[in-house]
Amino acid sequence: LASAQALRGIGATVVMGCRSHKRCEAAAAAVNAAGLAGPPAVAVSGLELTSLKMSRRWARRVRGMTSGAARRGRLILVCNAGMASQETNLKTADGLQLMSGSMYLAHVAIHEVLRPERVVHSGSDTYHLCSWWMTPLLGSCLPDGFLRAGGAVHSGSDIVDYPRSKLLLMLHAHSVARRGGRAYTVSYP
Repeated sequence: LASAQALRGIGATVVMGCRSHKRCEAAAAAVNAAGLAGPPAVAVSGLELTSLKMSRRWARRVRGMTSGAARRGRLILVCNAGMASQETNLKTADGLQLMSGSMYLAHVAIHEVLRPERVVHSGSDTYHLCSWWMTPLLGSCLPDGFLRAGGAVHSGSDIVDYPRSKLLLMLHAHSVARRGGRAYTVSYP
């Protein structure tokens, strides 16, 4: 909500993606109630990050709404998803590890469809848990074949899965920047 309000406050058109129609409408109403100068925020529900197919479908719906901004090179994608679960070995509809699939790969799928000028990922300094000094305790953060559909689920606890997804977001931002785009990861301790 804070990102949407800040963007609307500088005159941006804000398109909010949410899974639930009711919650999406409420979030857009909260942003619009702030009385900011920009155009009203628009709620586009149906964003199911646990399915790459549904994420791409949502992005295609939004692409038509944002084509003018994209043509002017002013389309910004802000990716912010987070989850925590006590259950282990959860997978997405595509057979991928749940957190990495929904908090990373779904954002990449949306990015590929929308092709924004800039992308901002909401990060976390927990990605440091993937550093080499934790490997003896947790195992490899990104083992071979981890992102292969239908592959084995590696780990199954938030202590690895959440930091792994944040590390992947940082790697995506780096990849976008190397291809000439602008990408940022904003981390909060």
